[in-house]
Amino acid sequence: MKKVRLYIKRNMTHTAPTEVPAWEVAILNALHGRDNIERVCEVECDVPIPSVLAEAERLTARYGINEADGIPHFVKIYGAEDVGLDRLAEAMAKVVGEEGIVMVHEEDEYVDPFANPPNAVAKGAKGKAGRKGQEATAAT
Repeated sequence: MKKVRLYIKRNMTHTAPTEVPAWEVAILNALHGRDNIERVCEVECDVPIPSVLAEAERLTARYGINEADGIPHFVKIYGAEDVGLDRLAEAMAKVVGEEGIVMVHEEDEYVDPFANPPNAVAKGAKGKAGRKGQEATAAT
């Protein structure tokens, strides 16, 4: 998978180098301003391509929520729910090609950050809840 090497100008004296997938640059542009992002080059990385769902969750966790309006930065750029996932899938496909895109890997565990508080267990269950739509399984 290719990543983009960038320099992010944080202030007059500090510039931070980073490497991110190309679909992540849109979020950085929104957070720091296009004038503060310098694209240096593309680098080939030996990392697996994440599923669209896993990548959406990673971007949401990494960039957090806009304190002014309570909307995650990922949602502001790509959109909410299925629209956001579809737009992210399109952005990822531009980098890795259509054949490399998987919406959900079998090992992905979906956790809706707005549905339940952290570590919540389904009512009456004695174990951890799995993917959305599945019942909780008993702990062994």
